[in-house]
Amino acid sequence: MNGKEKQEMNGSNVLLDSNILIAISKNQDDLNNYLDNYNKVFISIISYIEVLGYDFINKIEEEIILKILQNIETIDLNVEIADIAVKVRKKNKIKLPDSVIYATAVFLNAELMTKNTDDFKDLY
Repeated sequence: MNGKEKQEMNGSNVLLDSNILIAISKNQDDLNNYLDNYNKVFISIISYIEVLGYDFINKIEEEIILKILQNIETIDLNVEIADIAVKVRKKNKIKLPDSVIYATAVFLNAELMTKNTDDFKDLY
């Protein structure tokens, strides 16, 4: 998939990490790769916050992100996701945002797609 590393989860759904969304906005990746290959495409509320807070080089990239966010379901934080994130953080040295993103993928039984596999390497 365009040289990206993917973290395997069971199911035909995918959760996109923030770096994938930013790559799409910069034409370094194509959202259709995910829309065509998975039943459902999701992002975590953490990724939503991260990408909207990203300092884009130009308005076009930001407009692309806004359009993407209209077409992908954002998963809010809930107690079940928080509980998974707590367990992950207790067992692994991982940043809070990454633990929530990972926990969201587990909660959804979705594949986590990221360019920063090192952030999640100890979780698989």
